[in-house]
Amino acid sequence: MEVLHKETEQEQRELVRLYKKLGQEAIAVAGDARFPENEALVRQVRAARYAYNSASERLASLKDAWNEINESGSTIRKVRTRIQDIETQRIKLLSVLGAVTTEIFDSGNLPDELDYCMEAIRQYRRRQKNPAGSGTDFFSRLVCSWKRGSMSRRLEGIYAKVGRLIVESGASRLLSGPRVEAIFLELDNIDRMKTSLEAELCRRSEKISNARTSIETQRAGVNNLKVREFEIECARLDDVACRKEEEYGAFLNESMNQWLNQGCPEKIISCCDEIMKQKKRIYLKQIQSRLLSFDKAIEICEGRIAQFRDRIDYLDNQMGALELQKKDMIGKIASEQQNIDSCKVQQSAIRSLAEETKDV
Repeated sequence: MEVLHKETEQEQRELVRLYKKLGQEAIAVAGDARFPENEALVRQVRAARYAYNSASERLASLKDAWNEINESGSTIRKVRTRIQDIETQRIKLLSVLGAVTTEIFDSGNLPDELDYCMEAIRQYRRRQKNPAGSGTDFFSRLVCSWKRGSMSRRLEGIYAKVGRLIVESGASRLLSGPRVEAIFLELDNIDRMKTSLEAELCRRSEKISNARTSIETQRAGVNNLKVREFEIECARLDDVACRKEEEYGAFLNESMNQWLNQGCPEKIISCCDEIMKQKKRIYLKQIQSRLLSFDKAIEICEGRIAQFRDRIDYLDNQMGALELQKKDMIGKIASEQQNIDSCKVQQSAIRSLAEETKDV
């Protein structure tokens, strides 16, 4: 019974859905068919659906903007990290280029056009030869040793400076050799990657700017809460529109026999056929439900009859026992009555004897 009740409720919900479908189709083909007039309801249906569509478009725009901000923001963070990694690689390559150039300089094969690039190496080497704090005592030697170590650690930065000057000179073609060519090839690759990543940064930043402008145009805050508020409002407007379409579909269904004909669009005819079939299914479910309800009522009555019969049997047993008690009581009453009669006989005899004694 409960299962049938749930099935009936589901069938009713399906009928309501079909009413909504009929209402939607009728609005869509309003100029192609002649329906019963209800202009006020038709205006309400169109206004409700228009309100939902407008809100839905706005929500979609907000979601796109919000997703764009999140996605582009995440991409920008990744790209910046990648640019930093590439810049670190570039500095290492420049340092290697500076070291290779220094070897060429020491061999006396460095072109004169690039000689100015080696000034940092010359200064470094002069400081290495005459470090400040040199002396003969232990403390002076310790300070000198520390400064030499510090200057050695700076050598990589100096090589990088030399390599950067070589690249910026525009005369790097004057250097030759497989190592130099491999370094320049890798530097070119890095520069292309960096240029591409920087272009991606600009593109993503522009997308974020456009998304924020779109959101500001709609006067909406850039956060998930605001998007959620629009989602709730859209759901409410959609529910209102659906209810109006259901109402219009039910209104058309009431007079379906008067306006439904072969001249109607195929979608309308198909929808009406579905409604009639669905109503028939509901009617059969209702009949089945009524039959089951009678079966249930009969079952309840039969259960009560069985209880009453059990009660009658119980009372019959009780009456048998009471009948025996009654007979026993009647016997006791007769015995007591005999006792009374005996007492009265004796009482009469005593009175007679008393009278006789009085006369004497």
